[in-house]
Amino acid sequence: MPQKKRDFINLILDIVLVLALIAVVLSVRALVRAKAEERAAKEAAVTAQYSVTEKAAPAKSASPMPDSGDTGEEQSGNYINIVRGEIPEGDGLEVRFLDVGQGDAALIICSGHAALIDGGHTSKSSFMYSYLKKYGIDHLDFVIASHPHVDHVGGLAGALNFAKTDAAYCTVTEYDTKPFKSFVKYLNKQGVILNTLTAGDELTLGEARLEILAPGEDPCLTENTSIVVKIIYGDVSFLFTGDCEELDEKFMIESGCDLKCDVLKVPHHGSAYSTSYHFLYETWPAVAVISAGEDNTYGHPAETVLSRLSGSGAEIYRTDQNGTITMKTDGESLFVKTEK
Repeated sequence: MPQKKRDFINLILDIVLVLALIAVVLSVRALVRAKAEERAAKEAAVTAQYSVTEKAAPAKSASPMPDSGDTGEEQSGNYINIVRGEIPEGDGLEVRFLDVGQGDAALIICSGHAALIDGGHTSKSSFMYSYLKKYGIDHLDFVIASHPHVDHVGGLAGALNFAKTDAAYCTVTEYDTKPFKSFVKYLNKQGVILNTLTAGDELTLGEARLEILAPGEDPCLTENTSIVVKIIYGDVSFLFTGDCEELDEKFMIESGCDLKCDVLKVPHHGSAYSTSYHFLYETWPAVAVISAGEDNTYGHPAETVLSRLSGSGAEIYRTDQNGTITMKTDGESLFVKTEK
């Protein structure tokens, strides 16, 4: 075959290959655009529903709180007195959202009893040890690891190196990572067996009641499926959501459980794939707490989530901006103090 003819055939083949690649790229872009439009349409539909029903406030918003004058108390859009400043002494439920960077950790104290929900990343293990030692928390009624990811379970080994616990819970009892195995090792040293929790279970901490809202019978809904805990003290409630995302939120909504809360620990550090409009309407929080690391590489919290929270009227606190956030309730009002 003459050289010119071979060159011509090769040129045609190259052109065909380029056109095929262009066709593949265009197809992928069209698919991505279609998925984005579908997602936007669903969100717009829920937004419209949220806007229409927003005026019909949940039962806890039936009557506004009285004017608080100059006492430092303020009336939130969702009708709970928020008092900023010092945390009062005496009885009540105290929740400390610990600044553990890109992770979750909360210390719960009520009626002389204490518990942990998550413990941050492995890099925060020493911090967890030192924090409990500083405040003399050497006994925990229980420890809840919302799910086995390192930024939730990693620092619990440090906590258990100082404090003893009576019980421990997670979505699973086995998970093939070093941080999770370290967590279990320290439990075993204390003679504690790790158990699971599912929707419908209940725990108590002093005078506070804990309702487990998720996971369901099948805990493997998504890799971020978490133990969701509602803590109730008097008329005030806190909702801890771990890293749950839209699929988990949908499960809880469809299950018919009571998601309404005064304080929402925002799911998955404020990820764009969580805190849907529907979930936000069902929870209707007066206060939202986001646990995230400063300048983290995940972009948490997402601007879309911050916009939804602001639009709902929730007062937003962030560990990356406010440091450790301490909240206490007497069952009626909410007292808030931030580290920064």
